[in-house]
Amino acid sequence: MKGGGVCRVAKRGEEASPARRSYHEPQRATGDLSGPGEGKSGIAQERDQRLGEVDEEGFCAKSISRLDRRFFSGHLWLPLGLFAALVLLFEATDSDLRLSDLFFDFNQGLFFWKNTWWATSLIHSGGKLFVAGVWLGLLFCFVASFTRWGLPRFRAWRAALLFLVLGMISGPATVGCLKLLVNRPYPEHIKRYGGPLEYTKVSQGAPPTNRHYKGFPAGHASAGYGLMGLYFVFRERRPRLAPWGLAFGLALGTLFAFGQHVRGLHYASHNVWSAAICWFEALGLYLWLFRGRLAGIIDHKWIMGAGCPNLGKNSNSSCASLLVSGTKW
Repeated sequence: MKGGGVCRVAKRGEEASPARRSYHEPQRATGDLSGPGEGKSGIAQERDQRLGEVDEEGFCAKSISRLDRRFFSGHLWLPLGLFAALVLLFEATDSDLRLSDLFFDFNQGLFFWKNTWWATSLIHSGGKLFVAGVWLGLLFCFVASFTRWGLPRFRAWRAALLFLVLGMISGPATVGCLKLLVNRPYPEHIKRYGGPLEYTKVSQGAPPTNRHYKGFPAGHASAGYGLMGLYFVFRERRPRLAPWGLAFGLALGTLFAFGQHVRGLHYASHNVWSAAICWFEALGLYLWLFRGRLAGIIDHKWIMGAGCPNLGKNSNSSCASLLVSGTKW
C-alpha cells in the first residue's frame, strides 16, 4: 500500500488484536478526549489504533481514506456517463411515451393499473410507511448511541447511522425542492392520455398552463433510492456486502418508480433523474464528511475533520457536546 502507514492484515488463525476486539466491544470513555499520549480517552486511542488495523472482513480502514482514479472512475464518472446516456436517449427518442403506452388502455382512456390495490396501497402507501419506519429506526439508534442504555450497542455504528439518516433525507429533499421549482405535468395530464396539455420533454420546458404541476422529478422513487447509501456503509464495514447494499437501494427505488409509472404518475426519465440525484447526493455526503469514518466512532476529531474547526475547538458548543463520544443524555 502506497503512502504513509502500514496496513497489517492478520494471518488466518491469528488472535484478534486489542484494537479489533475493542471495536466490536467498545469501552467506556475516560480521561481527556483531546489530551496527547496517555491522556487520550479509550475511544480516541481505539480510533487511532484502528487506522492501521483490519476488521474481520480483511478490509483496511486506512485504505478507505485514499482517493484514486479507480474510485472516481467507478463511483463518479461511470454513473455520470450512464446517467448522461439515458438522458440523451429519452431526449432524442419518444421512449418516455412508448414506455407509458405499455400500461395505457387507449380504448377505455385510462391506465389500467391506476387503481389496483398493489400499486396504490401496497407500493405507494405501504412504501411510504416502510421508508419512514426505517428512517425513524435509524434515527432512534443514533440518538440511543449517546445514552447509557444504547452506548455499548450502537456506539460503534454511530457514524454509519448518522450517514444513513442524512442520506435518506438529502436526496428526497433535493427532489422535493425541484418539484416545487420545475413545473412539469404528470403523464395523465397530457392529451395523449386524456389530459388537457401537450407533451413536452424535460429539455423543452413546461407546456403553457396556469397551474403548477409537481411531476418532475419522481418523489416517491427517491425515497427508495435514498437507501443506496447502504453501499458506502458496507464498503467500509463489510465490503462483501457493499454490492448488495447498492442493489437493495436500486431495487427499492425502482419498485416505487414502477408503482407510479403504471398509474400514469411519472415518466421513466423522471425516475432516472431521481436515481441520479440520490446517488450523487450520497456520494457527495460520503466524500465531504464520512469518507474513511463510517467504520469508526464519532468524537471531537470527527467534527474537526468534517470541516467544523470552530466547533471542534469550542467544547462549549452545543453541536460539539452532542457529538463527542461518551456524552450521556
